[in-house]
Amino acid sequence: MKEVVEYSQHFVQMMQKDGHAFADPIYTLLFLTATHLPFIRMTNEGVYLIKEQKVVSAKMIF
Repeated sequence: MKEVVEYSQHFVQMMQKDGHAFADPIYTLLFLTATHLPFIRMTNEGVYLIKEQKVVSAKMIF
């Protein structure tokens, strides 16, 4: 469990360093997978634009 906490803290620090304005970027990522969003969704393939029906980014940061 200690490794998970450390990894999570590191992830939050990286997101904040890159300009994420909110306190909990993990919540943001969970929200982006929601099925009720009309324009954008995070998937295993990358960022998916709903209206255009295409993946626009599949870049991995880890």
